[in-house]
Amino acid sequence: MTDTYELTLLRDEELRLLRRIEGLIAEIGQLRGALKLFADEADRTGVEFVKHAQKWKRETIHLSSPTQKYIHPSYARIIGLGLSVVPLILDDLRKQGGDWFYALRAITGENPIKTSMAGDMPKMTRAWLLWGAKRNTQNASQEPKP
Repeated sequence: MTDTYELTLLRDEELRLLRRIEGLIAEIGQLRGALKLFADEADRTGVEFVKHAQKWKRETIHLSSPTQKYIHPSYARIIGLGLSVVPLILDDLRKQGGDWFYALRAITGENPIKTSMAGDMPKMTRAWLLWGAKRNTQNASQEPKP
């Protein structure tokens, strides 16, 4: 009788464990779905950034007025992508330079550029890259080159 009772207890415990495993598998499936949505959104942001950054650079390369560059529709669209685009902007700034300062200030609400740096593109670039590194911004966490 003890053996039958112990077998019943073991079987009940196995059933509880199997139900728990099934629940965990379902949770993993939900997490995969959420991660896919997150990855899809990051991919869309990256695609939009590259498309508009290239267009903005191509169509404003001849302009000397920063204001004219900043009011370009592609620059505005990049700003509209919000905080998720900041790592991409910082990475582009690190690799290619360029005038991303207004966009970074508009998106983040911050400005690490001191008045004494104004007009000095290398110093302004370094200030923003350090800003990104201090915040562990993905892609921009590498120490900028002097």
